[in-house]
Amino acid sequence: MNHRTLKCGSILAFVALFLPCTIVDGQTVFYVSHDSGDDSRSRTEATNMGTPWKTIGRAAAAMGPGETCMIRQGTYREAVVPKTGQTFRGYKDEQVVVSGCNVVAPSKWTPSGGDIYRASVNEPVYDVFVGGRYMDKARWPDADSDVMRKNEWVPTTNGGKRDAGWVDFDQKLPADFVGGFYTGHNGTNPFNFNHGRITSQSDNRIAVSHLNFRWWQGVPGHIGPGTGNIIDHLNCLTTEKEWHWQDGTLYLYPPGGGNPNAMRVEARVRLYGFDCSGKDAVQIQGLNFVGASLLMDGSNDCVVDGCTFKYVSPWGKHYYSLGPTGGQSDVNHYTVGGPIDGTAGLYFKGNNNTLKNSVVMHGWGCLVTLLGSHSTVENNYIGDANWITRQHTANITVSGKNQKILNNTLRYSTGRMIAFILYDGSPVKAITIRGNDCRRYAYAMFDGGTSCFYTNGENDLGGAEISYNVIADNMTTDDRVSCGIYLDDGAHNATIHHNVIHGGDHCRSGIFTHRGDKQIWVYHNSVWNVTRSAWLSSVWKGSRDTATMVYRNNHSGGLGYSQNGVTGSITQDHNRDDVPAVELADVQKIDFRIQQAGSASIDAGTEIRGINDQYFGDAPDLGAFEFGGTDWKAGATVEPSRTE
Repeated sequence: MNHRTLKCGSILAFVALFLPCTIVDGQTVFYVSHDSGDDSRSRTEATNMGTPWKTIGRAAAAMGPGETCMIRQGTYREAVVPKTGQTFRGYKDEQVVVSGCNVVAPSKWTPSGGDIYRASVNEPVYDVFVGGRYMDKARWPDADSDVMRKNEWVPTTNGGKRDAGWVDFDQKLPADFVGGFYTGHNGTNPFNFNHGRITSQSDNRIAVSHLNFRWWQGVPGHIGPGTGNIIDHLNCLTTEKEWHWQDGTLYLYPPGGGNPNAMRVEARVRLYGFDCSGKDAVQIQGLNFVGASLLMDGSNDCVVDGCTFKYVSPWGKHYYSLGPTGGQSDVNHYTVGGPIDGTAGLYFKGNNNTLKNSVVMHGWGCLVTLLGSHSTVENNYIGDANWITRQHTANITVSGKNQKILNNTLRYSTGRMIAFILYDGSPVKAITIRGNDCRRYAYAMFDGGTSCFYTNGENDLGGAEISYNVIADNMTTDDRVSCGIYLDDGAHNATIHHNVIHGGDHCRSGIFTHRGDKQIWVYHNSVWNVTRSAWLSSVWKGSRDTATMVYRNNHSGGLGYSQNGVTGSITQDHNRDDVPAVELADVQKIDFRIQQAGSASIDAGTEIRGINDQYFGDAPDLGAFEFGGTDWKAGATVEPSRTE
């Protein structure tokens, strides 16, 4: 008798051909594998793990609503356009990467003078990675290792307005930078940095067009001495780990001055890994995005769960192509970031969308933009935002109605961490910001940019709630308007309660209301380490509605309340100033629980329906925690891996 032997792998593949299609959660499942897939296979074949498709895009095109794509490990270099009702999942614990990058073939690289090499890349390049490491967009002076601070910038003075700006440098420019872009931190109150295209140059002066709107208007606080740099010009490419792209050519100064033909160079040529615009009920689960973002413009009922996004928001072009005033026809997108150049980060515009249990990191602009209504950002780590320092750019920028920002960990921003603002024609109504742990913000910006949570406009906030958040480590070097929570320009109808705010060396106040004259309720907050007062308010003219401007049951480590230019008082009672740190668990570690049974904050509060319905003792305690009660904890349960 002759015996024939089949290898184990061959047996599995043979058996898979005859397996029935997989059903998960009532949905037909199709498989995709970068390693063993073939897009020429039929729908029936792709329902078997042994005969998958090769690309996610093939699955999206072939599947119908209510069907699931299970994605095996590998790197998928594509921009997926799903249909309504489709689900995309990473298979078990396998590493699935959706990349916005293409590999630049080693054969393309040729010397371009000195240690610089060039390669033909026809598509615009947004980011570059070498061996998986992020490379710097070429700048002068060269970027240092701290993307938050701008210490390497050089002294400048700017002037002009409309489309005729100018900048004088304190030193002669080392090269011709015409065609590049200027970024500056100029004037006495630059709450956004200045940007513009360089049109001519003479000695140490440049002429600049396409000014950002504050410079374009000639606002005095944005005009004058400061510091700046130049970006997006080939002559900025002078040191290793830098790159520049123009006119179909990518230029690279490789790390270590080596030859890129011996390196794995990836160029980001796609802004979005998934474009779900106009599609509803799309689910994306367990995928890892590198150099690729997510676009959900006009999408509803979508869920993004358990994903990782790295380097989502590139430098972009900042809408300079939109007209002579640098995009003045759409000021919101220009000052915040938009979907066209990817600077809005993960972009959700629609209703009932959810981002949860995910990690979102690294960006020149926003990391998450949430527009529409009844959507939720919950239990995410979102960190390292706004390298370009736009006015309203933040880790999370939110507008619309009944949006929820819940239990996230937010870290590192040149300015704000949550901006809930008038944007894209949307109102700001009934936003809930609860349970977030926010630290190390306001590295570079001034004014409203030096606050952790910020809202703008003479706007009825529709019953906004800011509660149970931890805000710590304001990193600003200027205390003019620096604070933890800032309601600006008459914003009102908001309740701020049970927050812990630990300022910083230049943090002026914990909570600041500017021109607010009614419907601001501030209860049970604990504020420490501020240079002026825990609660600060100002009104330029007019008076207050005393009955609805209420500060109650708060305590602070210094002065409690102060005001500027106010003709009418507020209601404030049952508050306590100068609380000794020894009464609390550990102020330095931001643990503000009352520990001393004899603390004067115990039972010193008053009852407030819906705010402190459950308390121990004869009356509610002051501050954010009830002695003997159930402690609350802010932040997410997810965090980046050590390599991210």
